[in-house]
Amino acid sequence: MIRTSFRKQKLLVLFFSFMIAIGVLCGIFYNFKLDSFLQNEIFENILSLIDQKMILNTNFYHLIIILFILVSSFMLIGLFPSLFALFYEGFSIGIIVTTFIRQKAIKGMVYAIIYIVCSKLVFIILLLISTIISFRLFKNIISKNNKNNNYYLNLHRYLKRFIFIFLLGTLNEIIFVPLFNKVCCYFSFLII
Repeated sequence: MIRTSFRKQKLLVLFFSFMIAIGVLCGIFYNFKLDSFLQNEIFENILSLIDQKMILNTNFYHLIIILFILVSSFMLIGLFPSLFALFYEGFSIGIIVTTFIRQKAIKGMVYAIIYIVCSKLVFIILLLISTIISFRLFKNIISKNNKNNNYYLNLHRYLKRFIFIFLLGTLNEIIFVPLFNKVCCYFSFLII
């Protein structure tokens, strides 16, 4: 079922992944334009995010973003907050990777990959799925061929999916983030 659902959404997944890739490239380009003082400040701020409370706080904001995407999919603005969130996450990944590579070379690259996998990968996957659901819901709302019964059935189905995504995000915040924080702390010798 997931495989057939992915095949139907292949173009959407590619387009939204392309938005993330554009964000990564813009983040890399932006970081190369910064002077060394600002790069050191970014590096120090990223190091301060390793603190468990900051990562938990960040994931709380991630849940708020997913809820905002749900609410905005009912309005005319629909897809723009989702696209902005995808671009922003890609932009931050580009800045993080480039900053660690420029500060610590190979060790920085290894740590940046570990940090991104631990702190951003689950959220980006949830964000990508919620963006696809939001797009489908928005498309369903503006579609003129819906009959009342079919419309409410589809709406109920999309809301159940959003609730499932929100529960996965909450599970991520409660269980995986403390585990990921320990992994990041374990590999912090690479950047010290």
